[in-house]
Amino acid sequence: DFVVSAPGDPLLGRAAQEIGAASIVISQRLAQLSGFRPGDEVSVWAIRRASTGNQRIDARARIGAIAPAAATQNAVVYGPLAMAAALEAFQERDSPAAAAQAGQAQGPAPGQGYVFPSFRLYARDITDVATLERDLLAQGMEIRTEVGRIGWTLSIDRNLTVLFAVLTGCGAAGVAVTLAVSLWGNVARKRRALSLLRLLGLPARALVVFPLVQGGLVALLGSALATGIAFAVGAMINAAYGSAYLEGSPLCVIAPTHILATLAGAIALALLASPAAVRPVLRIAPSEGMREG
Repeated sequence: DFVVSAPGDPLLGRAAQEIGAASIVISQRLAQLSGFRPGDEVSVWAIRRASTGNQRIDARARIGAIAPAAATQNAVVYGPLAMAAALEAFQERDSPAAAAQAGQAQGPAPGQGYVFPSFRLYARDITDVATLERDLLAQGMEIRTEVGRIGWTLSIDRNLTVLFAVLTGCGAAGVAVTLAVSLWGNVARKRRALSLLRLLGLPARALVVFPLVQGGLVALLGSALATGIAFAVGAMINAAYGSAYLEGSPLCVIAPTHILATLAGAIALALLASPAAVRPVLRIAPSEGMREG
């Protein structure tokens, strides 16, 4: 199959930049079947039936690149519109000029006597496909989309989002309880030292800073460790899947906003857990250190 394409085609990615007047891109399936590689010179040909028998014309072209695996599973040639129009002219017109144009990989401009039967339309976002389908069907067009598979994928995405939100909430609650118990236990262990500080004249409200600072430091260190682990796992995911399916583009991206949101959430959990240690601190009397001494 010959599919019209041009630089900027999102289906081909960076490979689309290789499409030119006499330069084409072939699918991976076609490359496997034919053994062609980028840089090879090939002939893109068309056959027409005439009164004198079948006639064939060849358009010389160079293979600029191999299309990514995600583009198609079929044997496909991606080429410029001028080449497609020239080959179409040869098939539909009994004209030596059209044949000469096809041989030079040139052709008439779109709209000069041609009505192309199909086109490809790209949605800006996957969620826009259903709306585009409804609009095009309302105009009487025959279209083919993957709206069913897209809806199934989006439903899985929503369900997984809810599941991860529940798991995150449970994990956050567990972290808050664990941190609260840890801070409370730390205050209980250092009760004598804190009471001596009270005896030296430090007000009770000033002692509240200790569990708050400790909780904040735990949150910061935990966030730093989690961020480092997340970057390491993201690098492994990108190395394993990014090159194979996204032409080297990162599949896992950790933005600065994600890090800031994680840090803010960790500090918020620390502040929620701190009251468990603040109340015992406020009840420490200066005389406790003397009695225990």
